Amino acid sequence: PRSRGLGDVYKRQLLERITVLTALVDDLSTAEKSERHDIAAQLKPLLHDTVSWLYTCPPFCYCE
Repeated sequence: PRSRGLGDVYKRQLLERITVLTALVDDLSTAEKSERHDIAAQLKPLLHDTVSWLYTCPPFCYCE
């Protein structure tokens, strides 16, 4: 069996993060006005963490 490379690990983690973010964005787009604030409050830190995490992944981690 093929061993998992570092790229596979990043791809899996990226897919997991995108799946969670996509679900929240979908919820936000269909939510009643009264629910949007709570969903946005969940979405904001996840987006921040995902962008911060992306800068640890190749090729972004090589940028100054």
